[in-house]
Amino acid sequence: MESNKSYFLFFKEKKQISIEHFNNKFFLLTINKILNIIFPPSCVFCGKICMENEGFLCIDCINIFEKYKLKNRIRRVKEDNKNYYEEMYLYEYKDVVRKFILGYKFNDKSYMYKGFVRLILNDKKIYKKIFSYDIITSVPIHSKRKKLRGYNQSKLIAKEIANIIGIDYKDLVEKVINNNSQSELNKENRIKNVKDVYKVKNSIFLDKKILIIDDIYTTGSTLNEVAKELLKITKKENIGILTIAKD
Repeated sequence: MESNKSYFLFFKEKKQISIEHFNNKFFLLTINKILNIIFPPSCVFCGKICMENEGFLCIDCINIFEKYKLKNRIRRVKEDNKNYYEEMYLYEYKDVVRKFILGYKFNDKSYMYKGFVRLILNDKKIYKKIFSYDIITSVPIHSKRKKLRGYNQSKLIAKEIANIIGIDYKDLVEKVINNNSQSELNKENRIKNVKDVYKVKNSIFLDKKILIIDDIYTTGSTLNEVAKELLKITKKENIGILTIAKD
């Protein structure tokens, strides 16, 4: 009799927990819908009110970005001087693409990362390719620059992609020298400017496939230098890069 009573109490308790869980989930969904009506989500790029299923990016801005999409967005690297095996980039770095990336990077518009993440993951080929990696990391910025800017624009994007897809995000490399900004230099000086400014800081992820995420690919010298450090913990065939745009 005692065992039947215990089973009944256990069943009753489980049922109560399930109902509470359902009620909490329903409550949160209801609150979220009410908030969306009072404070409808707006596009991070143009500020236009978005439909509920659009999230932080309106159809108009998606179509504008689409005009600048590169045909060859995924490429196997054949050059011997590259320290990575695969590169991916979505858009040409010009006009509105350039405007929004610069605004995101330098004008205290960190919230734009949500829009860039959606643009990246909306690309079916790149979305599928990301799944082939074990770890996602980002190009680091120096602590002094982060203090001035307030955020690492590449890390915000990389962490959100990792979170959505379900891949580990790790800070594998740190920037140990606060060098000059790459945007102020020509190609030759860019290569010299990033030499030995990065250092691998986490060596426990040996032989894992690693995807490095950054905002812009210009000469590739920054990404190549970060990849060079990662060669200390994995091989070239395991390293790939992904950027929003290519100059």
